[in-house]
Amino acid sequence: MQSTIEKLREYCETDYRSLHEVIKLWTNVLSKCDLSILGDEKWSVLEQVFKSSLLCSNSYIARECLQQLNEYFSKTSPASITLNTMYFEFIGEFDKAKQIISTLLNDNETDDI
Repeated sequence: MQSTIEKLREYCETDYRSLHEVIKLWTNVLSKCDLSILGDEKWSVLEQVFKSSLLCSNSYIARECLQQLNEYFSKTSPASITLNTMYFEFIGEFDKAKQIISTLLNDNETDDI
């Protein structure tokens, strides 16, 4: 598992786009492991796999990762709102995506500049 994590780190740090490789690493290794041993890095791994799965049109893996990410982030956090908006746009539920993103936009209207 360690070499898998190192590959993902390398892809992330170098902005290397190997989406299908990320999905393969998830399917063959990471999905079978207890990711809690990664500590906080678990969340960046899940986010990386989530985004790759969207770009590879793999809704099953995207949903699997999003469910775990939603357990971690508060429902109103910008990260959660962004990830959920991406997912609902991906599956074609544009009204739901618009509703979710409006939450973020409304919150930003009240922020001090």
